[in-house]
Amino acid sequence: ITGWVMYAFCLLLLLFSSSFFRRKHYNDIFLYSHWIFISGLIVFGWLHNAVLIIYGTFIVAIDVILRVFDNQFRSTKITNITMLDYDRVFKIEFEKKHFHYRAGQYVFIRFPDLGFFEFHPISLSSYPGSGNTCSVHIKASVGGNWTDKLCTYMKMNEGKKEYYSNIKVQIEGPYGELILSKELWKYEHVVFIGGGIGVTPLDSLYNQLVTDLMAGESSKKAKTKRIDFVFTTRSRSLITEFASRNRAWQIAAEHEEKHNEEARVETHINPLADMTNIRMKE
Repeated sequence: ITGWVMYAFCLLLLLFSSSFFRRKHYNDIFLYSHWIFISGLIVFGWLHNAVLIIYGTFIVAIDVILRVFDNQFRSTKITNITMLDYDRVFKIEFEKKHFHYRAGQYVFIRFPDLGFFEFHPISLSSYPGSGNTCSVHIKASVGGNWTDKLCTYMKMNEGKKEYYSNIKVQIEGPYGELILSKELWKYEHVVFIGGGIGVTPLDSLYNQLVTDLMAGESSKKAKTKRIDFVFTTRSRSLITEFASRNRAWQIAAEHEEKHNEEARVETHINPLADMTNIRMKE
């Protein structure tokens, strides 16, 4: 009978792995049903003396131990919270440690205060060359789901470093990869098209591409001659937010400031350096 029970658990796992439960109820029915059915499968597998399940139990146990260790000792810290678009979008910045990532990738984020088993995939809006912190931009969805709760939670702690610096955050990843035959800087013309909050991975790719072209190791052998970025949104604050992160403008401003500084130094050394069309009369 233990074999039939195991067979029933396998059928239930197959049923609750369908697209409906996986997409609509991932963090409730899908997740909890899998915990229950897999636990039952392991118990009855031992009773049935199923060799593969017995060996698999040790692999699962090792995985659980590693995850617990990772969550306890590799938590990251939030460094800043910014509310945008009338508090419908928020940016979370956190310490970049324990992992390296590439532009356009995503991570799984868990806030134990909101759900111990809830890991959610979020695209990284920062890029590898952006400094010692990472950032994500998240839009709150109506209906009281996880993003809505997280938005309320972040709004309560915005501007309160003594509070948000103590919030526990677990990061898994990074995952994902840009599926192209070659690196972006090897293309002559690169076009980015994004809308709304979906622009976050494109913003990461764009800023990393500009960094590689202007100051990276690939700048000398890059073939890119033109970059077009098409961003559509109804939110003016999002346009301002992502425009302020434009790496090309930042580099242009840095070059202009450097040029102005050199001009000021030259003028200080030679007061006549900026004087033109002067006729000397005897």
